[in-house]
Amino acid sequence: ARIQYVVNKAMGHKVFTNDRVKAVRRMLRTPDGGKANIYVYKGTPFECGAWTINENGVSSLSDRGVVKACAHPILPVRRTRNLQTQEEKLTVAFYRDERWKEVTIGKEVAANNSRIIQLSKNGVMVTSESARDLVRFMSDIEGMNDIPLENSTSKYGWLKGGTVESDFIPYDSEVIFDAENRYHNLCESIGRKGDEDTWMREILEIRSRTSVHWETQAMMAASFASVLVGPLEVQPFIFNTYERTGAGKTVGLMAATSIWADPTKGKYMTEALSTQTAFEARLGLLNDLPLALDDFSKVREHFPGEFTDLVYLLASGRGKDRSNIDMGLSEVKTWQNIIITNMEKPLWEFIQKGGGRNRTLEFPMGQGEVFPDGNKTAELLRENHGFAGRKFIEAVKGIGTEKLREMRRGIQREIEEEAARQGKHIQTKQAISLSVIILGDRLSTDVIFKDGVLLDLRMCVGFLKDTDEMNEEQRAYE
Repeated sequence: ARIQYVVNKAMGHKVFTNDRVKAVRRMLRTPDGGKANIYVYKGTPFECGAWTINENGVSSLSDRGVVKACAHPILPVRRTRNLQTQEEKLTVAFYRDERWKEVTIGKEVAANNSRIIQLSKNGVMVTSESARDLVRFMSDIEGMNDIPLENSTSKYGWLKGGTVESDFIPYDSEVIFDAENRYHNLCESIGRKGDEDTWMREILEIRSRTSVHWETQAMMAASFASVLVGPLEVQPFIFNTYERTGAGKTVGLMAATSIWADPTKGKYMTEALSTQTAFEARLGLLNDLPLALDDFSKVREHFPGEFTDLVYLLASGRGKDRSNIDMGLSEVKTWQNIIITNMEKPLWEFIQKGGGRNRTLEFPMGQGEVFPDGNKTAELLRENHGFAGRKFIEAVKGIGTEKLREMRRGIQREIEEEAARQGKHIQTKQAISLSVIILGDRLSTDVIFKDGVLLDLRMCVGFLKDTDEMNEEQRAYE
């Protein structure tokens, strides 16, 4: 009789169905009476209260009658708190196209009628009409269930940037990575594809020509070394190779990128036609992983008059302060890596300040074509990649932070002694940057390639600029 009364009152004394009666029964249940309304997702039970979740979607009975929050199953399944920003997010699971999908959104999205409509771009069936009920459903489910809070990160690399004894994202750790939705192409590109032996044979063939064409091995050394910048406590810097067009610079950069990810342009490797804010966002995400930037000369064309300032920014490891809509400060992006670029002319020609040159290492390319068949190599790298990164991370973890720092200091001494033999006066920052790359080359040779082919330290030191070339007054005088 009680159910009959409630249903009649809610429905305006209209004819009611068994589904409506069942909905009211669930609404009237007490904690100690009757069977709980449970929905199980991947083995985890969720108390649903007055809400019904089935193949027809999510619905409930209210004073407006039967309301439908969504036309397919959906529910919040996980809470995460970002280690960098302390921002809390909600992972929402939904069933469409005969499979379950998950999407992570900010709590402010799940709690706002107008913003929850953003889920429609991920495939959730939500409109401005159903948004209010979906928000109420999300809040009810989260309130009725003790959904555990887990740590998350929106950065790749070391969880503790000053040590290699910590976990490395994306290869290990129980910390959840929560940036896939915002950087889908880049995040999707990181990982293994194809055959490791095929990739290794091609790279070993490239390395066998290092005595004449050292450029690709140098770029690969910089790519490996990028993950050492933070633990070694050195400043980020730009590593640039230059030569005429068609010499093989882009394919060499693809080889360096293939250590970690898919080297296809537009995925991990990016072109230079980006805004400063986009550069900061990409660098903040990559964090320890290298930024691969093809044809840096386009950046110079895109930032006329501000190019030196952009070089400073990229090598500073920190983005600009910006205010947000609440008149506070937005999160500042930070990174600790190596930016690997290429162009047709030396980057130094376009940097107006000595400090900017100090943050740049440049290698000219050797004479002749680097790759016998560049198109074939590029296609092979697109189909086979991502195998060496994990092995390299495991190796440096085994060495330890202090030992790595000791090895780098030893290489720096070698560089400074060789510079003295060549009669060069070099800046300490240049010696430090080169020592990181040489360390990356030696470690990758020992633990990955095992072919005994190393970059010639004497040649590398010969590419370093003399102190006088860094001096703005001296350059102006000349």
